[in-house]
Amino acid sequence: RRADAHRRIAAALELRYLHAPAAAEVVGEHYRRAGEAGKAFPYLTAAARRLRDRSQPADAWELYTLRGSLEGLAARLVTERQRPDAIASVKNAFDRLERAVAAESHADVAAADAGLHKTIVIATGHARLQEQYRLLEQQIRRYILLTNASIVDLSQMVPAHRPLVEAILVGDIESAARLAQEHNAPEV
Repeated sequence: RRADAHRRIAAALELRYLHAPAAAEVVGEHYRRAGEAGKAFPYLTAAARRLRDRSQPADAWELYTLRGSLEGLAARLVTERQRPDAIASVKNAFDRLERAVAAESHADVAAADAGLHKTIVIATGHARLQEQYRLLEQQIRRYILLTNASIVDLSQMVPAHRPLVEAILVGDIESAARLAQEHNAPEV
């Protein structure tokens, strides 16, 4: 029901603001919330590119370092605690990424990529860490969309994430924390 409302809002905004680049993020976000990843992707990618074009390199560096710190802490906590439900949720999120890559859909890969990172944060059970991550989530999602849109061979997404997930699954705390923190270094 809520998805239908988001779908209708997105369609109305799409017609009204067809040639307004500033509306792309709003339209894309409504399509995303409606579960329409294919329709959301071009709008969110356009919004991410617009943000990139207006951003300074310092903005990307600040987001990368803050995101890396939060995700590094999250990976450390999940790996230390080894709660079966948390480990299973990380494994399931990685499986979704593998399926999205196999389907060769940029939109689904971007959603699964963001979902994997968010799942690791949620799996901590750390409410304050989750709240801080939520404050950055839209910026992180745009960043992922922007960087993933330039990837020609989506199959590289699985090996880019596998060492992090494996470190979490086997309980290698230091590697998990380091890999999560450094995960996006090549993109900055």
